[in-house]
Amino acid sequence: SRCREPSPDVENQVQMSRTKVRCREQSPDVENKVEMSRTKSGCREQSRTKSRCREQSPDVENKVQMSRTKSNKVQMSRTKSRCREQSRTKSRCREQSPDVENKVQCQEQSRTKSRCQEQSRTKSRCQEQSRTKSRCREQSRTKSRCREQSRTKSRCREQSPDVKNKVQMSRTKSRCREQSPVSRTKSNKVQMSRTKSRCREQSPDVENKSAA
Repeated sequence: SRCREPSPDVENQVQMSRTKVRCREQSPDVENKVEMSRTKSGCREQSRTKSRCREQSPDVENKVQMSRTKSNKVQMSRTKSRCREQSRTKSRCREQSPDVENKVQCQEQSRTKSRCQEQSRTKSRCQEQSRTKSRCREQSRTKSRCREQSRTKSRCREQSPDVKNKVQMSRTKSRCREQSPVSRTKSNKVQMSRTKSRCREQSPDVENKSAA
């Protein structure tokens, strides 16, 4: 079929189609559409130029920079939140792990054991203090008994005939000494010596020596 020559009908159809296209292109509607399309393209180009000018202006650059900074902050905040959540999840996983549970249990047991040991030490100290207090009381009672025995012994000595006789003899001996001539002579000598001393102190020579 490719080798066949084109039929006149087909050629006429092609020719009519070309003529129809040319007529369409030359019609006012098509020209208006083309013009409108060109105008629309120009407006789009102006809009793009305006957008580029806005983007290049300092205010727009600052706004864009601020927007990017804000976006970065939001991103960082989200990342930080995710990290915190991951940390919490990790902590929960650690707390739920058997090793951590055993470790916590061991630590609690160690604390309980330490408290029990401290209580035992306190109890021992209290018992030792109680024993010391009891010993002190016993020593005080013993000391009181010793004092009472000493007083009783003293009373017994005082009441014994030998002690009474010794005291009586000592008193009698003292009175005899006081009444003996020798004792009186000694007493007179002492009296004379005191009188002589007073006379010396009252003599004019002693007064002159004192004044000199």
